[in-house]
Amino acid sequence: MANPPLIYRMKETRMDRLARITELSGEIRSRRLFCEFIESGGRVIASESDGGPWKDVTAATVARECRRIEALERTRRRLMPQEPARHDRGR
Repeated sequence: MANPPLIYRMKETRMDRLARITELSGEIRSRRLFCEFIESGGRVIASESDGGPWKDVTAATVARECRRIEALERTRRRLMPQEPARHDRGR
């Protein structure tokens, strides 16, 4: 059976969730640093095939990284929703 029914899957523990949030935070930070490198003048060049011509793919790479960062941040927010603000603290 490739994907067992949802009822048979193990429930995610709090530690699993915290580990996933930590992993996502690290990946987000890494991707942001890469984007900062590009913004400071870095370039990304790639070849579509072995021995093929090199071309600048910086703009496409930055756009893809920005979309990926947004997706990772949405996932992190889903795993760790912000606590609603309470105005009565300290009273």
